[in-house]
Amino acid sequence: MAERYLEISLVKRGITCTARLLGDRAPITCAAVRKSLPLSGDVGWVPGIVWGQVVEGLGAMAEGCNDLWRTGAAGETLSFRRV
Repeated sequence: MAERYLEISLVKRGITCTARLLGDRAPITCAAVRKSLPLSGDVGWVPGIVWGQVVEGLGAMAEGCNDLWRTGAAGETLSFRRV
């Protein structure tokens, strides 16, 4: 599988990072993720597995996620799209 990337955004906060899909580690999940894109919705606790690695914008996304944790997710949208 060629390297494939996603853009992940906290829309309200205007924060975006780029993640590389780990198709060699989770090929079925990565295929399902790509097939479902674009996708967005409210932030919430969900069980998960590792299917990607942030390769750009991690600092800003981490700060945004920490702010989300402290101030709440009301009105925020988590968005995924192909790069």
